[in-house]
Amino acid sequence: VEGEVMVSQNGTPIRTIRKGDLIGEIGLLTSKALRTATLQASTAVLGLRIQRHTFREILRFDLGLALRVEKVMLARLEADR
Repeated sequence: VEGEVMVSQNGTPIRTIRKGDLIGEIGLLTSKALRTATLQASTAVLGLRIQRHTFREILRFDLGLALRVEKVMLARLEADR
């Protein structure tokens, strides 16, 4: 939620996560907790840990958030191919 996190795949940096960005949405929404990247804090980080069932309940009640999460997840999966 605050700070910066470097995202890498196979040791290659691919993006930086900043305040307001999502982390872990793919793992929360896939049945096998798919791990697509490695995260390393670049600065002090304050995050929010949400259990899978809680995350899914939140998305059921907030369509706008659900659409944002879907858009981010699809873009990341496409970019990571």
